[in-house]
Amino acid sequence: MKTKLFTIAIALSSVVAMAQKKEIKNAEKAIEDGNYAEAKALLNSVESMIAGEKEKVQADFYYVKGIALVGNNNKNNQEIIAGAEALNKAAALGHDEAQNKIDDLVIDVYNSAVQNSKAKRFKEASDELYISYQLDKKDTLKLFLAAGTALNAKEYDKSLEYYQELNRLGYDGRKLVYTAVNKTTQEVESFATANQRDVYIRVGSHSNPSVEREESKRPEIVKNIAIIYFQKGDNDKAFDAIQQARKQNPKDIGLMLAEAEIYSRANDLEKYNSILQEIIKLEPNNADLYYNLGISTSKSGDNEAAAKFYKKAIEINPEHTDAYINLASIVLAKEKPIIEEMNNLGMSAADNKRYEALQNERKEIYRSSLEYLEAAKKRSKEGTDSYKGVVQTLYQIYSFLGEEEKAKALKN
Repeated sequence: MKTKLFTIAIALSSVVAMAQKKEIKNAEKAIEDGNYAEAKALLNSVESMIAGEKEKVQADFYYVKGIALVGNNNKNNQEIIAGAEALNKAAALGHDEAQNKIDDLVIDVYNSAVQNSKAKRFKEASDELYISYQLDKKDTLKLFLAAGTALNAKEYDKSLEYYQELNRLGYDGRKLVYTAVNKTTQEVESFATANQRDVYIRVGSHSNPSVEREESKRPEIVKNIAIIYFQKGDNDKAFDAIQQARKQNPKDIGLMLAEAEIYSRANDLEKYNSILQEIIKLEPNNADLYYNLGISTSKSGDNEAAAKFYKKAIEINPEHTDAYINLASIVLAKEKPIIEEMNNLGMSAADNKRYEALQNERKEIYRSSLEYLEAAKKRSKEGTDSYKGVVQTLYQIYSFLGEEEKAKALKN
């Protein structure tokens, strides 16, 4: 009797296995016919029994399930993620075609994310980047990009989740970058691998091969976590995120700059300036630090001190265009009280005399600004907003000072 029961059990098991294989085949046929809903229903009917099957059957099941979920240009993100998980299971179980399908899907999803990002559809781009990461969890750069794009979309909870996952993974994003100079444009271009770069070197289109290591992305991750907390109104968590990271790396310039930015966002300019001064002790020849101190000092109302910082930035880096522009702005700001006084004058002889004196003061202010504006124009890239702004300001000043030839030259 026991033997008969055992035989029946084996027979039932074989029948179940055959039924599962049949449903997988039927699901494949449904996919071929474009009936993805039917394929998903067929697979759902046998999924609970798949775990006990041989690896070959499991691999086939998860591969077909993955195709059913991601196929037909599906835009349902949850289904695509589930499909990605199924395809990864199939690949892990040794399915021959699963990895190729994953690779194709990664490319398609990533390219769609790039297009959405260019079109400023940041929510859609972030979702697709996260799916791309789900398809290949070794590629943590996709998770980093998904987090940043979600932040651009103001999807703060989602962005925070991704950044915290990066923290748990210990991601810092440092990698080698292979570069060479394009002989035609004279610009430095980056390549994914040394071999790819060396092909261009061999054909003669590029020169000066080099290799660099990218800076750690950890400061940006910590800073953005803090920014998200700040946006959510949780300032304590924002400062705590930065300070915890700095305890581990107290002299990390990137983290110090991130902390300074958070204090700037909180409008605590005193603390902001204090941190920048601390960084300057570590990097005394960093022109950008003096430039940023100039901005914050100007915001606090001390233009005289701000001008000294801008001049120090130029001393370190004579090509610092923005420092010249801001120095010109400080000079031109002296015009405001003069204009206000001129507008309040009457029509008496004394008022007219005072008006002429004030007009001459304006001319002196304009002449004083020319040194900085002309230096900024010389260093600005034509066509940029900063270049256009400088040229427009110079045109107005030349016209006011009666230097018509110089004004006319800017119009040509």
